[in-house]
Amino acid sequence: MVEIKNIVCACALLISFAVHADNEWRSYAQENDSVKIDNIFANIDFANTQKFSEFMQEYDELARIKTLLAQPNLPINAEGLLGDWRCRSIQVDNSGIYSYRYFNCKISQTEQNQLLFEKLSGSQKKTGYLFQDSSTDWVFLGGASVNDEPQLHYSGISSESNREYDVIGKLVQKKDKLVIAFDADNSSYELYELIR
Repeated sequence: MVEIKNIVCACALLISFAVHADNEWRSYAQENDSVKIDNIFANIDFANTQKFSEFMQEYDELARIKTLLAQPNLPINAEGLLGDWRCRSIQVDNSGIYSYRYFNCKISQTEQNQLLFEKLSGSQKKTGYLFQDSSTDWVFLGGASVNDEPQLHYSGISSESNREYDVIGKLVQKKDKLVIAFDADNSSYELYELIR
């Protein structure tokens, strides 16, 4: 009886995680955000090799980022994302690279069977839903808040959110960590590195 119960629970979990398959995120994303998401890692690569090559090559962090992003993206399913994480922000722009210590983050399943990412500590927080885009890629649609402000969601998902605070990104699994790339263009981007 216990074995049958476990099989039923496992099937229910798989069904619940199938809710966001087939690029559903595109129905929520603004058109220009969709284009940015599709090109996010190409924009980071361009910034790292062209824009930042002349004045930031002395940064060990830039070389480490290039090596990390050159690793292949590994398949990851919803169950592999769930749980508590330690996440570290790396912000790159024309003035330099700013790396922060690890903060507390969490990926959970909501009552509506959505995957929710939350950065729980630190002054700058991002909260958003994760949508499976392929076997290796997940799309992040969320919002940014600071300090004790309420968590904000992506304006295309929540009518209570303001477009000004929207954050978009893509999550991938590398060899020993998750990486979320946020709001990349040819001159700036932010990465979260997530470890257990």
